[in-house]
This record gives sequence, C-alpha cells and structure tokens, in this order.
Amino acid sequence: MEAEAAAATPGWLRVVRMLFGVHDDERAWRRGAEGEEAVGRKLAKLGDGWTVLHDLPLNAKGSNLDHLVIGPGGVFALNTKKVRGKIWVGERMVMINGQRTSYLRTARWEARTVASLLSTATGQTVDVRSALVFVGGDLTIKQRPADVGVTTNWTIKRWLESHGTVLDPERLAELHRSARLARTWPAPPLTKHW
Repeated sequence: MEAEAAAATPGWLRVVRMLFGVHDDERAWRRGAEGEEAVGRKLAKLGDGWTVLHDLPLNAKGSNLDHLVIGPGGVFALNTKKVRGKIWVGERMVMINGQRTSYLRTARWEARTVASLLSTATGQTVDVRSALVFVGGDLTIKQRPADVGVTTNWTIKRWLESHGTVLDPERLAELHRSARLARTWPAPPLTKHW
C-alpha cells in the first residue's frame, strides 16, 4: 500500500515537499525502505548456516520486524534506522540530532515478540537478541545498552559473526524451519480498498 502511494505521488510534488522540508508518510516510508534495502544487501553476504527473513508481521496492528537473522551465533531481531545528522547512544537512550527517540523500547519489544512467536512455534524457549542498525548519520556511542546491540549497515555482518557459535546444528535447523513457516507469524492487517 505504501509503495502504491509513493508511485502515485507526482514527481513535482515530491520535489516541492523535499525543498520545503515537508515530512509525509510516503517520504518516511521511502527513506525507511532505502535503509532496509542497504542492510538487506549486507545481510545477503552472510555465509552458509545463516537465514535472513525480511519484513515479518509481528501483530495484527501492522507492526513488523525489518530483519530476522538466524545463524550459528543466535537469533537476532534487527531494527533498521536510516537517519541524517548526529546519532547519540547511551545505556538507556538514543537521540537523533538531540531529540530523544523510542528506538531502544521498540527494539526490546520486537525481540520479546519474536522470542514469544518462535518459542510457541518450536515448543522451546528461544532467546532473541535485538539490535539497532543505523544507515547514515554520525554515530557516537557514549555507552552501549546492555540488551540492545548497536551497529551500522557497514558493520552488521561482522557484528553478527562476532557472536561465535551458540546454536548446535539441530537447533539451528529447527529454528530455520519454524521461522520460514507463515503460521509462525501473525496475519498482517487487511487493507481496505475503497
């Protein structure tokens, strides 16, 4: 639906909005999609044993997970953020150009939700680590959050691979299978066309 809206917006209108700094849903969606594609290209370079799924529905309200990565190093819920300007990360807060964000809270919620859905699907507890993956911006990490990884599209592959091996091949195969099943994830909301 967002892609349709983007395609339907005349080019001249997009230019006017950009010149006057008008932020609309279509523009925000496009920027987010560009960031997710940049991270997706890096994730595609992960080797054998890694599964990457994109844009998974997390609830019937339309919330989604940008990227789910399952590999020898564990299960990771990645939230991509394409930003401009200064990114400041502290133990309990992320700020963009001096403005507080809800990025950490959202990343934690996504990891808990994915853990619950995969645990239900497999019948066993699944630990999921969350991470914020920044595309663009000037990143300063004052203090790393204890429970949310922080990385960039340029370092995401190395960050994922740095977790060593925590899943045995049998458990890894089970998680790969369960994550690929449509029934593991809530049905996305129905879109009304008038």
